[in-house]
Amino acid sequence: MCVCLLTDIRNGWFICSQRKSFAVFASTPIEKQQWMDHINRAVTDHIREANVRVSATFAATMVPDSEAKLCMHCQKTQFTFVNRRHHCRKCGMVVCGNCSSQKAIIADQSDKPQRVCSSCAVTLKREGGGGLPREISANGICGWNFSVAANLSF
Repeated sequence: MCVCLLTDIRNGWFICSQRKSFAVFASTPIEKQQWMDHINRAVTDHIREANVRVSATFAATMVPDSEAKLCMHCQKTQFTFVNRRHHCRKCGMVVCGNCSSQKAIIADQSDKPQRVCSSCAVTLKREGGGGLPREISANGICGWNFSVAANLSF
């Protein structure tokens, strides 16, 4: 699991896991800090007690529909009632039907083929269907130090 700050969204942070990744929001900055401290402590303690280095892949955090007026892949298709938005399950980008016509099995997310954009389809074929590993250790999860806010945005 990965816990990362959202510096540009008030009281928000990401929780990333192999099967699902999502943004979480608290009511106040104090509540946000309490939640993040608790989650970080629990994950770090678990890794330390297990005395292992764990390698994992994380599901993409989906870009909100409201942030994409055009296909994020071809930059041409405008979304309308007829031209629907789709999310690439590998990278999370909002794409049109033409740019997401392929499906692939994404390791650690599902045994069923998932909709992916053209770029991710090529990458997954080259990698043999696997994702990008990120190391998890007691010093930091997915390469981010808990005390440093990562510049993450939708």
